[in-house]
Amino acid sequence: MSAVPPPPPPPPTHPHRDASEQPSSRATWALVLAIIPLGITWVVAAILAVQVLLEGRRDGRVKAFVALGVVGLWSVVVAVAGLVAIVAVAEDEQSTSAGGTLVDIAEIAPDDCLAETPPDSADALEVVPCDEPHREQAYGTFDLPAGTYPGEDQVIDAAESGCLELFEPWVGESYDDSVLDFSFFYPVEQNWPEDREVLCIAISFDEVTESLKGSRSR
Repeated sequence: MSAVPPPPPPPPTHPHRDASEQPSSRATWALVLAIIPLGITWVVAAILAVQVLLEGRRDGRVKAFVALGVVGLWSVVVAVAGLVAIVAVAEDEQSTSAGGTLVDIAEIAPDDCLAETPPDSADALEVVPCDEPHREQAYGTFDLPAGTYPGEDQVIDAAESGCLELFEPWVGESYDDSVLDFSFFYPVEQNWPEDREVLCIAISFDEVTESLKGSRSR
């Protein structure tokens, strides 16, 4: 009776690596986390992507590079948004640095004290308390006659005449005798006839901390 041959040796085994540890899997997670708009996920994504690249294997390298690119893009977007917000806050603080408030020109009322008006046309002016330093103050408004727009030169002439007429009753002395000057905002053709209002502004050459109204009596 012949001997039974021994069974063949088992096939060699290789240590099994968890799929979650494969570079490709980690690179995929890095890419997914990089897309999520959340700071902490960008940090994790960057760490995973760098780990994959440092291992020097080809698996997942492309995804790792893409993940780092997405994280970098998000960082630029956040930085730009933050810069825009800082600039906006700085401009807002500057526009109200003297405790003033930007008010649409159409809403400016006689006796409102104003920060210095811009040299060109504007949609809004900064109204400040009259006990704070200022040089200008609104002293009257009136509407030009309705009808076809008469042309800018005629509008300016009518605005100047109307503001000159309102000057003396408000200041307390004639324009020729006063140390104050005046300026005005007048309607433009593209807003005519809905906007026909003229805004008259008294101007002091020195800063004052009181109303210019009735300044003749002081």
